[in-house]
Amino acid sequence: NRCFVLRVHRRGNNSDAAVQSELLWMDALRKAGIATPAVVPAMSGGLFVHVGEEPDRYQCDLLEWLPGKLFNDLGRVARGMRVEFCDRYKQLGALAARVHKQSKNWQRPADFERRCWDEEGLLGETPVMGRFWEHPAITPGQKREILKARLVLREFLKKFGKTAENYGLIHADFLPENILVHDGELSLIDFDDCGFGWYLFEMATS
Repeated sequence: NRCFVLRVHRRGNNSDAAVQSELLWMDALRKAGIATPAVVPAMSGGLFVHVGEEPDRYQCDLLEWLPGKLFNDLGRVARGMRVEFCDRYKQLGALAARVHKQSKNWQRPADFERRCWDEEGLLGETPVMGRFWEHPAITPGQKREILKARLVLREFLKKFGKTAENYGLIHADFLPENILVHDGELSLIDFDDCGFGWYLFEMATS
């Protein structure tokens, strides 16, 4: 029996071009031998469809189900948790390297569109994840410290720079729930946040 995942995208999170780009990259990674879900085209041949009418219109796509347990679900490990975690993170680093090698060498379509996790996307006036320094739970003192850190880190990232060796197309969400372990191998799901960023961002997220 084949199992599938129907994804209903958050409204306004990504443009149609960005969703198309995400699915094209997933397919390219899979063809390069990296375990990602297979995209199931619609009957029209498109990779996703629109469901509903504005303002309740959603982008939907269908993916094949990947078997496995979550990255941090260790279960019963004979060698101990520390050894198991070290082994899994070594595998994860190798997976990240394969993903980044493919993205560096892949000829992207001319209309490829994804967000940027650069100094502006992380720390600019309108960051991808929102103006974190305006979170209602932080105190005025905490806000001052956060704003100072934001200025320092923006300058650091500008100086760090973007080169072909350190910056490119990344998954950007290496959380345990997005990494599956099956028969000792790792597979990668949930490319919703993929975009352009520093390669080390994968490990920071993880």
